[in-house]
Amino acid sequence: MILANVVAAVVIVIGFLMAFPALWLTLNSAFPETVGRCQEQVRVRPGRSFLAGLPVVLVCFMLGSILVQSGAAPNRVLAASLVSLTFLASAIGVAGIARHLGSRMPSPVDEKCPWRMLLRGGVALELACLLPFAGWAVILPVSWVTGLGAMALSLLSRSRQTPASIAPVLPSTSAVPGAATGV
Repeated sequence: MILANVVAAVVIVIGFLMAFPALWLTLNSAFPETVGRCQEQVRVRPGRSFLAGLPVVLVCFMLGSILVQSGAAPNRVLAASLVSLTFLASAIGVAGIARHLGSRMPSPVDEKCPWRMLLRGGVALELACLLPFAGWAVILPVSWVTGLGAMALSLLSRSRQTPASIAPVLPSTSAVPGAATGV
């Protein structure tokens, strides 16, 4: 292996190491309730989250394989869309895992910057995934399957809620600036 290949591989790994926590922070900012439900699923039922993720991964893998093997261009686009959506759903679940791990490593800075909890957990998770063999073959796939399962369970638990319990909370008119004066 020449030096250029080694440098390219190192740069790619460093890029992924920076991209995943950024992705998890972005997803946490965009979908805080969903990531919170995923965090709760992982906190309460980590084994169940993993077991719920296995069939989802298998179905998506089989459906994607069938679409790709058909050879038609629209089916390949559907397969790429399926993989992308599955990855996004799993990444939201992994953001919940990272948030859960970060909550187990408390810091006094968490009061001012609650996002640092997710960042700490995400960095710890991805560094554990760098461990040769155990990280690559166990921690990485288990965390992504568990994240997908936590996402699926959180969606199922949300669909079981009554419409009144998922209604948005609106501020009272007294809390809105200018509401009392009519301005």
